[in-house]
Amino acid sequence: MPDYPGAQGEGSGSMRAIHSPLDKTTYYGHIKNEYFPSVYLPMNKEGLDQSCEQQEPRKLAALNIEEGKNWNDYYSYYSNLVSDSNNNKQYRYKTLYLIRHGQGKHNLAESTYGSVKWEAELAQLDDYLDAQLTDLGNKQAEILLNYVQDGVENDGLKIDYVVVSPLSRAIQTALDGVYPALINNNKIKSIDSASKNQSVPIVAFEYARETIGRHTCDKRNSKTILQQRFSSVNFDYLLDEEDALWTQMRETYAQEILRAGKLLKILFELPYKNIAVVAHSGILRCITKQLGAVINEGMIGNVETGIGSGIGLQNCEFLPVLAVQIRNSQQQQEFFINK
Repeated sequence: MPDYPGAQGEGSGSMRAIHSPLDKTTYYGHIKNEYFPSVYLPMNKEGLDQSCEQQEPRKLAALNIEEGKNWNDYYSYYSNLVSDSNNNKQYRYKTLYLIRHGQGKHNLAESTYGSVKWEAELAQLDDYLDAQLTDLGNKQAEILLNYVQDGVENDGLKIDYVVVSPLSRAIQTALDGVYPALINNNKIKSIDSASKNQSVPIVAFEYARETIGRHTCDKRNSKTILQQRFSSVNFDYLLDEEDALWTQMRETYAQEILRAGKLLKILFELPYKNIAVVAHSGILRCITKQLGAVINEGMIGNVETGIGSGIGLQNCEFLPVLAVQIRNSQQQQEFFINK
């Protein structure tokens, strides 16, 4: 695995390390691929899909807009792009599955008491430190797992690598809502028996965490505690034992956009093609903004400038994105004109 900038205590976990400027010659975008919209199930207060009693669970492939296509068709298309990019070094491609965590205790508190009270009184209480999933959040993760498992077993869905935020609610979602499908597919008996050398790695990165600072729900536990609670996750790339990034100052939007760009750089350096990123609304919005995404009838779409508003994912929403890394500004302009 590469030795990523800032991954091993650079600047003792300083905000400067994680927010250092991006390479001005590298840009990001995505291809508006109509094989797949996102997967999201509306939940009622009991944590059940309101239509589940009347309908069979929908398959991932059944949501494809282009009739008759499935994940295998998509991967064939993707392979052709990768083959072409091997001849044209200006473009590199990755399939990213962006997944937001299930409902956390902080989400429930804000929806119960309102955003004003949450921000003024509750957001800094220790009660919400590294907020865990609620019962509804756990149920959402179970439903997510049904879809991922069905996609992997029946529709050809491929996930080679899992990147996760080091905040507990994202880790819980990854372990309960995604990872069992990958373990079963690789004939590993249980998560507890998996090691850091498992065939589908699950790795925590500081870059994937929620907006940093002020809110205690966005302060992670110590590395030691996380390793004890989630032994199947690789925490080697956390910056420090304690959370040195979290302060009383809230990370700015501009800083989070920079951090999203650095996470994308890491993802494109990985030797894996199909990567799940299990994280949070703020950082996922920034990732989709870096990729030039906008909301367009529930789909992800291109804009010519490569700068979009970003997409706000719902709890346990599963959003596949065909992402591209572009090596210079001229190629960036040509990409968005031609795509």
